[in-house]
Amino acid sequence: METAAYIFAIFGLFLLPLTLYIFPNFYLKIRENKKYDLSFRYFLFFLVLITEIWFYLNHLYLDDKQHAWQHWQNYFWLEFCNFSAVTIMILLIKPNKLFMDCTLPLGLIGPCATVFFPANLSNMSFTNYWYWQDMFGHITIFFSYLFLYTYGYTKTRFDKTFIQRSIVYTTIIGLGIEVYNLGFGTSFGYKAVAEIFIGQQKEIYYFLFVISWIWPLLFTIYYLIVWYFKPIYSLELKQKINDSWFEKISKKIVRQSRKIKQKQ
Repeated sequence: METAAYIFAIFGLFLLPLTLYIFPNFYLKIRENKKYDLSFRYFLFFLVLITEIWFYLNHLYLDDKQHAWQHWQNYFWLEFCNFSAVTIMILLIKPNKLFMDCTLPLGLIGPCATVFFPANLSNMSFTNYWYWQDMFGHITIFFSYLFLYTYGYTKTRFDKTFIQRSIVYTTIIGLGIEVYNLGFGTSFGYKAVAEIFIGQQKEIYYFLFVISWIWPLLFTIYYLIVWYFKPIYSLELKQKINDSWFEKISKKIVRQSRKIKQKQ
């Protein structure tokens, strides 16, 4: 059951965003129609909001085995994905290039890391409400960021400014979380992933392991993805500017098929 639920979550993480590239005309129609556009963005906004409310209710009250609601630190759940949930809700309401440049890395890396490296495998069950809240919330955040980026809601492009802003923002958030951890004895941000590789250690070792090994790897993959998956729609031109990778592959297959037929 755990394996099936884990595989299902990974498929969901990739299959839903893939629709952005497989069905570009569908999403372009949403993008070009103001009524559809606002409705779809508000729909995504409320999905993220509901999962965040669900998370805090479960954590503080419904699944309260250690009286979590009595400790003020639990009201400031400083995981990277919680930051991403807040930032994507802001972007869905008011898209902004500076904000997108800064927050896009965590908006994509955080959900991926959570789905691939779940903190508690025992929760990976179709009958566990934590599973649906956790996986559904992260997949929605991931999809929402890609939707805004791919369909031109901001002018975010893969360039020097984008790289600088994203690194500075992520560094500030990352260091801030670690200072909070060391100051208040919490383990946000790093333990869930690092513990898989190095076992139980002091909090500072989780931090050092993640920033020296995990972050460089994830950021390299992330920048390659952003560089390859270019925006399809132009905000300023209000038109399609790039074919999706799916369309490019389809065109290559068609051209190759024609060449083979001509040779025959």
